[in-house]
Amino acid sequence: MMSPNRPTSRTRLLSNTTIRITLLLSLVAVAATALASVNSSARSLGQKLVAGAAAIISGAPETKLASHSLALEAEAAAPLQSSTMLTARRGHTATRLSDGRVLIAGGENSDGTLNQAELYDPSSSTFSEAANMGAARADHTATLLGDGRVLIAGGRNGAGALATTEIFDPASGAFTSGPSMSVARAGHSATLFANGRILIAGGNASGSAEILDVAAGTSSPAGSMAVARSLHSAALLQDGRVLIVGGKDAGGNAVASGEIFDTPAGAFSTVGNALKVARVSAQLRVLFDGKVQIIGGSNDGSMELYDPVYEGFGGYAHVLPEGDTCAALSSQILNTQTRSALFHNGQTDSLLDRSGHTITELNGQALVLGGANSSGTVLGSSSVLASSAASISTDKMDYAPGETAHISGRGFQAGEVVRVKIHEDPHTPQERGFDVTADANGNFTGDYLVMDYDLDMKFIVGARGLTSGATAQTTMTDANPQTIAVAAPTTATVIQGATATYGNVTLTVGGNTTPCTVTFGVTPALPAGATAIFGTNPATTTGASVVSTLSVTTTATTAPGTYTFQVTATNSAGCQGPGATPSNTLTLVVNASTVNTTTTVANANATYGNTSVTLNATVTPASGPAVNNGSVTFTVKQGPTTIGAATTDNTVVAGAASVSYALPAGTDAGPYTIEAAYTPGTGFNASSGSGTLTINKRAIEVTADSGQFKTYGDADPTFAYTITNGSLVSPDAFTGALSRVAGENAGLYAITIGTLAINDGNGGNNYNLTFVSRNFEIKKRAATWTTNPASKTYGDADPSPLTTGSGSNFLAADNVTATYARAAGENAGATTYHITATLSATPLAALDNYIITNTGAEFTINKRLATWTTNPASKTYGDADPSPLTTGSGSNFVGADNVTATYTRAAGENAGATTYHI
Repeated sequence: MMSPNRPTSRTRLLSNTTIRITLLLSLVAVAATALASVNSSARSLGQKLVAGAAAIISGAPETKLASHSLALEAEAAAPLQSSTMLTARRGHTATRLSDGRVLIAGGENSDGTLNQAELYDPSSSTFSEAANMGAARADHTATLLGDGRVLIAGGRNGAGALATTEIFDPASGAFTSGPSMSVARAGHSATLFANGRILIAGGNASGSAEILDVAAGTSSPAGSMAVARSLHSAALLQDGRVLIVGGKDAGGNAVASGEIFDTPAGAFSTVGNALKVARVSAQLRVLFDGKVQIIGGSNDGSMELYDPVYEGFGGYAHVLPEGDTCAALSSQILNTQTRSALFHNGQTDSLLDRSGHTITELNGQALVLGGANSSGTVLGSSSVLASSAASISTDKMDYAPGETAHISGRGFQAGEVVRVKIHEDPHTPQERGFDVTADANGNFTGDYLVMDYDLDMKFIVGARGLTSGATAQTTMTDANPQTIAVAAPTTATVIQGATATYGNVTLTVGGNTTPCTVTFGVTPALPAGATAIFGTNPATTTGASVVSTLSVTTTATTAPGTYTFQVTATNSAGCQGPGATPSNTLTLVVNASTVNTTTTVANANATYGNTSVTLNATVTPASGPAVNNGSVTFTVKQGPTTIGAATTDNTVVAGAASVSYALPAGTDAGPYTIEAAYTPGTGFNASSGSGTLTINKRAIEVTADSGQFKTYGDADPTFAYTITNGSLVSPDAFTGALSRVAGENAGLYAITIGTLAINDGNGGNNYNLTFVSRNFEIKKRAATWTTNPASKTYGDADPSPLTTGSGSNFLAADNVTATYARAAGENAGATTYHITATLSATPLAALDNYIITNTGAEFTINKRLATWTTNPASKTYGDADPSPLTTGSGSNFVGADNVTATYTRAAGENAGATTYHI
């Protein structure tokens, strides 16, 4: 029955031809005006486009234009601009900064790994030098932080992977060191959370992950992925979880699995089904409804989806369907992020023939930088393509005939007509679609009824705004008619000749109920002697699931090893479509009858004086389960000499052995060899290994006692000390003594370690001796100078010397003497004149070493003895007294005093026996 939305073949052919001619003529005009500004590759492609258009207009057969490569080349010829980086590079990063410029950092070329960086300015389409990174690195990550800076993390250089990070600050234009990751990583992923922390995953042998907090400068573990992978892709889902897709495993093989990091739980879980193709460095684009487009990463030019509701992959298709003749579709693809699927080695167009390149979105444009072409040449070229931010999605990834696909879009112009085209892959003439008008927000919804003839078909759904030119694509498929799942156990370990048993194989049938006969098998082939046995094979479906048992038999000649494989089902009679997708991955481990082992010894440390040390070793089988039998004997040696006694762990659990090894008393510090010998149990061979035991020096701190002193002139005491940290190991002891800085004047002198040493029988090499100094004080000496009092008689000269004195408790060697002076004055009486003693020493500064009591003495001037003699006198009664009344003279007076006398007599005028005293 004809679908109501299926056009007739004639109408479809005419309309398609008309559209092609119109589009090609438009592209010819665009190419003609752009040739002067694009590279030679673009010009040559423009010429091909002109030739293709002429072929259609002239009525040449349509097939001449219908080649896949021509359509790609025609559309790849329309970059808006093209210029060259300062340095050719691949494996670099290109990060759009907050100001619109692009930071291009690191990578590699024929000169090796690069530390150079450069900046692209889209306003002038120019490249300029930036500061060099601190380390050369390729396959690193670059994360734009919330504050506008860029975190560069890990990567590799010529010496291997790096654990370092650095931060580019656009404000200063400089790189500075950032917090280190816990392990070295290259080809890892870095996913920025809303809180500013970053999930760093993979890129190392263990597949570990960590959360890097740039603001705090810390890293915390975040579990490990199920598959150790590098060059994978990661995207932050709308619910805060992180999708990890594809990459390469430890063996360098591209992988098709995916994992989810549950951010609250801090753990990884495996996506339930595999990608249709293995992908390396695919582009992930999170759509408005939460689905994730997984674009490119392989050479088949395809994309597929991850649906967080379904929690699985689906919707696979080539972005440009095989044999599709619609030039408009290739133009739409090149103008959207879907273009990433077209970039891979093996393309004939120089724009698309590259790997290890970057494509950076720039507000309506996309900047393509570097990479390496199919010849291995590292490119410095760049191109700027038009880029649409619109997106479309379907409500499901897979549909059965009779179901309606609800198609919705975002990012178109308000009120414009959006043309939706549904392209089949591989291309058929049954191209269908519809027009729909976008609402006021630029959104639209529309429906497509999946028909019976769509069974087992893959689709690219394209949408184009007829006014804005905004374009977007997504993919969907019909319901896959068959899927295979193998229940647990999915890993089985056997010895040669035994049979491995797995869980049941379930073939789930969908899409239609037509009986279909399938034959089970495995891929890749099992090793020689190993055969997959199915309980039902072949099996015929009748609409219900088919369940079969699965086992793998081995022979005595099956090579030991670990093998992975998947169950397949090949369609035959009555089947439609390509057949079931392979099952989940199964593992077969074949062990030899006796398995070789490897014993590795962990290095250990002890401290001099310890009586024991814990020694550890791990016994690892060459294949198969862990070692859980036998014993491991540990011996510590110094050269050929055994230290202590060999000690055995008789309980080996999961390969781990551990003993507490007794160290003989007085075992010197230094390096020793740990030898561990595994004595096997059933099924294993003996092995041995060695490691290093380092007995570290014992730390001990000695502090000089504080408050030690002497008095100036006395002999030094014996300096005392205290052990303030650590202790000596018996019978070790200290020898020698402390000393001090030389000097005998009063003051402070540092106490030094002097000749103090530890006698440990090993020259003191068993200890790290730390000495803490204190000050030794020479205190001033108390001394007294006694000055003798002196005197003179008034009028006499001062005695010479003025007086005498003597010192008490002075050192004779200082030759302390005194000179004297007294207070001025020459009067006799009660007042005395203080004598001051001024001391002197040899040298004079020696006096600073004393606390001197020097009070001086008193000088007395005694009164002088003197006589004044008055002569008697007389008169006759009645006469006047003589004048002068009388005379007299002095004896022993000081002449300078000019002593004279005036006289008076007692009153009276009578003559007689009575006299009147003068």
